[in-house]
Parts: sequence; structure tokens; C-alpha cells
Amino acid sequence: MSYHDFEALYMIRKGNFEAKEGLDCRYKLLVYKMANVYLMKYHLSNTTLHDARQAGFMGYEKSIRNYDASRLTGLAHFVKLTVIDHIRTSIRTHISLKGMMNHYAVSLDSTISEDGKLDYHDVIASENRSFCPETYTYIKEVDHEMSYMFKSTITDTERRIFVMKAQGYAYKEIAQTLDLTSKQVDNILQKLTRKVELFKDYMN
Repeated sequence: MSYHDFEALYMIRKGNFEAKEGLDCRYKLLVYKMANVYLMKYHLSNTTLHDARQAGFMGYEKSIRNYDASRLTGLAHFVKLTVIDHIRTSIRTHISLKGMMNHYAVSLDSTISEDGKLDYHDVIASENRSFCPETYTYIKEVDHEMSYMFKSTITDTERRIFVMKAQGYAYKEIAQTLDLTSKQVDNILQKLTRKVELFKDYMN
């Protein structure tokens, strides 16, 4: 049975699974379309398409839960805005994380000795086999793999918390935005810090 948006929403909130399934199918194409649009807009590769779609579906689910007809905004419009907001946040988080991991990228000027007197530029020119160009290339490849591995180990909520903290938001502001407690935000940030340190140790 097919329901109009408002009928479907009413039925969903009464626990009607069929109505939920029908509404999901109706808005699935919107999520896919918006994910593709913003992926192209930010010139990102298809490797982030799955993340963008997942974020879009999270936005869709949130819009269904939070929609209030008294806002005088149609459900379709509200769903679209919420989906876009989640997709954009996911993409910005991806870009921010990529930038964070690039802080660990190898530079020719990066020092590799404790006294700071030796850098990669020196060792690449060295005849010492342990510091050959192949080693430098390998280090670069490992760094790229590390960025991907780190991103794959954290949740969307963790990514959003990281980005907001990096943008200067206070714990309380992050907590209110993401519907968490300040303690939860603090715990997640500590967890992220430990993960970054682990990946740094892995590189070393």
C-alpha cells in the first residue's frame, strides 16, 4: 500500500513497518543523488561515496524522527536539507581527517635523528643502503595507507567530534550539537588521541 508523506510518517510513528519501507524506497534515490552531487562538487574520488551515502541515510533517519509539521516546511524539503547537511559534514570531516593525517606525511626537510641534524634529504643522497630512495618511497606509501586505515577505524560521530574540536568548539557546544554529554565527548576525544598515537608509533 502506498502512503503520502504525511500519512506514511504518521503510520511509521505508530510502528507500521510497511509504511517505513515505502518511505525508505521513496527517498533512497534522493540520498544517492545528493551523495553523488556533493562528491563531484568537492572533487572527491569514489572511495568516499559509501561514506557519503551512509551519512545521507543517517540524515534521512534523523529527519524522519525529528520532523515537526508545525514548522510549516514540507517533509520532502526537510528531508533533503537534513540529508545534505549530513553528507556535507561527512565530506568536510573526510577532508579534515585527510589534512590531519598529512601532518604525518614525510617531507625532505623532516628530521629523522634525535639531535635533529639528519633529515630525509640527507639520507636519500646517502650511499647507505638503509637510506635508499626505495626506502623513502616505501615510507610515503605507508603514510598513505595509514591515512586510509585511520579513517576506516573511526565512526561518523568520532569524525564529527574531531572536526568540531579542530574548529575550536568547546566540549559543551559539541555535546549539544551531537546530542551527547560533555563526558562522552571527552572520552571520544581521548580515544581518538590514543588512536593517533598508535598510528604514529606504527609509522615509527
